[in-house]
Amino acid sequence: THIKQITGLDLDKEISVYITHPSLRNGRYFGNGTLAWGHAEDWDNYTVVYLWHELLHSYLGYSNIDHAIVELLTDDDLRSFLNNEEYPPMIGHDHLKGLKKELLPKWREYLKSDKKDILGWVASLHKEEDLTK
Repeated sequence: THIKQITGLDLDKEISVYITHPSLRNGRYFGNGTLAWGHAEDWDNYTVVYLWHELLHSYLGYSNIDHAIVELLTDDDLRSFLNNEEYPPMIGHDHLKGLKKELLPKWREYLKSDKKDILGWVASLHKEEDLTK
């Protein structure tokens, strides 16, 4: 419900999840409605957060902006929602931390907006990026 509320997505996809041994420490969306998952619970709700992370890659791509938004949605917002925590601090890939910090004010504005349309919002971020090149 939380992901649906903050994205505005129907979330009506069928996804096959291949469970692997937790020692493999993997999570990956392969496309075509397929992902693999195997990881230990590093903190409360870890599996839920990262299954959503991989699933949301089926709606958003893998560009740095897309991946940063997926992390803001799941690694940060969903994690803090489920575990009753605050963010920052933000977690995720080191190479995205600067971009996420830059996007955080826009992200907070998006979360306060009445109409949630994550795909439209991300498209507008890509358009802004194209204008600065």
